[in-house]
Amino acid sequence: MNEIVGLALFNQFSTTTWIAVAATVSFICCTCFYVFLDSMRKRSSGVLFKLFYIPARKSTTDAMQFGGLPVAASTICVWLFLGSYGRFMFPQDRFMATIFFHAVIPGLLVLIYGYLDDKFELRPIIKLLTQFIVVTMYALLTSRTLYPEFSTVSFIVVSFFGLGVMNGQNLLDGLDTLTIKIAMVSYLHFVALGLYFALPTVTALACLSLVPLLAFYSFNKEPAKIHLGEIGGAFIGFSFIVLSSVFHRSMIVANPSGLARSGILALIPLTLPMAEIAISFLRRMVNGKSPFVGDKFHVHHILRHYWKWGASKVATVMALAYGIVTCLSFLCSHLIHPICGYALMIVSIGIAYFFVGRPYWFGKQTVDFSVKSLFQFIRKKDVMILETALIDEFKITIVQNPEIHDEMGAEAANGQEDSDNKIKKVS
Repeated sequence: MNEIVGLALFNQFSTTTWIAVAATVSFICCTCFYVFLDSMRKRSSGVLFKLFYIPARKSTTDAMQFGGLPVAASTICVWLFLGSYGRFMFPQDRFMATIFFHAVIPGLLVLIYGYLDDKFELRPIIKLLTQFIVVTMYALLTSRTLYPEFSTVSFIVVSFFGLGVMNGQNLLDGLDTLTIKIAMVSYLHFVALGLYFALPTVTALACLSLVPLLAFYSFNKEPAKIHLGEIGGAFIGFSFIVLSSVFHRSMIVANPSGLARSGILALIPLTLPMAEIAISFLRRMVNGKSPFVGDKFHVHHILRHYWKWGASKVATVMALAYGIVTCLSFLCSHLIHPICGYALMIVSIGIAYFFVGRPYWFGKQTVDFSVKSLFQFIRKKDVMILETALIDEFKITIVQNPEIHDEMGAEAANGQEDSDNKIKKVS
């Protein structure tokens, strides 16, 4: 009975009309909520103030966080909408309801932990653990839908890219409008893929995911009034994983023999956040630091603070460059081979990052990766353990000038002889 009523309802209007209505409702609701959040900046008390006013800790413009809440809430509603009524709008993609419903609970977990982190600043290990739970839950639920014959491989791929994209997208959320513009490029790329391959579900989902960012733009442009916060960055990254899953499954149904091609095309829009997290980890380890300790040497920080570009200019240039590389990678994938397109994407981003960051990434404490240095690292070191009762005092000398090294060494040797003589006398 419900299917008959739903089919009759959706047959009255075209699919495009229903998508337009959903987009309009989403835009109006998100805009109203952002106006409400902006009004919280002028209050100083009340229950709503305590719940929704979260000042941005590093902001210099008295901005507040929590801008990711409307983005997350709107996208979750879109998943529920398409999961419930998508079979009437897109009868050829009935299996998509499963993926949409599987994304709802992990999406709610991202929203909850993002709110707690924005409000109370959770420890990094807690955030990483929560992200791991979110990604593995979604991977477990969707692995059999994406690859019925290779569910284990699907689980590993979704988990790996899910965790990387969520963290990488958070790292890109460092300047006003940067996340919005880069995310718009990714969503528009999915729109283009949906239109080119005649996948209406992908097109609809990408368009509806784009709408909350359009509503948020006027509140995030420089100088920003509201920032996305942990909810926004992590949830946008998770939404990319959902979109890639939907696109990949749609392509498999349309062309079962094009498994590798559809998989690589689905990964291309995820390349930038994955490259961001990978390069950030490598940069920190090369400089002898923990990969989990934050720094200000991301490319967008270098362009902002060292190249003296404005935040809006940095965001626009990075988004345009990302869009151009994405288009070229897609063309290469389509005209030559998908692996060539994906390789072009990785190499282009790596070269651009290295060109901008090289003068600032390698300091005096850079780890030496030569064969001799690695061999010295893995060798067992000779360690002498001295009893504290035999030592009266000790002195640490830091040698900076090589010319006085011999003199310091001589003094240290004389001091060692005196200490040995004292030990003999005591014994």
